Order: sequence, then structure tokens, then C-alpha cells
Amino acid sequence: MNILLVDDNASVRGVLAQALETHGYQVTTADNGLAGLNAAKNGCYDFIVTDYKMPIIDGVKLIENITTDLKFPKSKVLLLTTEVSDKAKFIFEKLKINWLAKPVEAAQLLKQLPQVPTPQIA
Repeated sequence: MNILLVDDNASVRGVLAQALETHGYQVTTADNGLAGLNAAKNGCYDFIVTDYKMPIIDGVKLIENITTDLKFPKSKVLLLTTEVSDKAKFIFEKLKINWLAKPVEAAQLLKQLPQVPTPQIA
């Protein structure tokens, strides 16, 4: 299962990528919204996890681009955010964006992702 992880904070990217890889996911990382958009255009991902507040393109705009231009399903995108104001929640709900409040524990993130298939032994 291929995951695109987009976050401008290197330590958050590193911790989350390591947790995902430990659980069998293949992870590609990007350090801003534009890099994430380019990765999404040039790669094949089963799920995308993105931060909200990032330089160049924020997470909401990234989600709008990948779901509109690339036809990536919103159900396979998760937004991570420190912004949990009523206004932000209204935006996320209006746009039907799945989200988690930061700081995010690995277990919380893993619950939101499709499970990695267990190899079948013949």
C-alpha cells in the first residue's frame, strides 16, 4: 500500500513515515503542498496524508487540486491540522475533508488508513 505523506515539518514527517513503514506501508514524503501535488501527479498512491498549514500550497488547496484535477477520491485523503477553530471545522466539513487534530499519535493515524493486506501463504 503506497502512501503519500505531505508535511512541511521534517520531524513530523520523519516520525509518521517511520510509523507507517513499520506497519508495512510504502511511504513517499513531500515537504510542501506543491511538492505533494507534483508527487501525486507523478506517482500512484493508495492514500494521501497531508498537513494543513504549509508553504506554497496549503493542505486544503492540495486536496482540492488532487480531487478535482487528478480525480483522487476524498475518501482516501486525510488532513492533519493544529487548526481546530470552529471556522476551520466548518471548512473541513463543508468540503467533506477527513481530518485529525495534531499532535497525531501513530495509532490514531493507522486507524484512518486502509489495512496493509497480509500476504497469503499457499
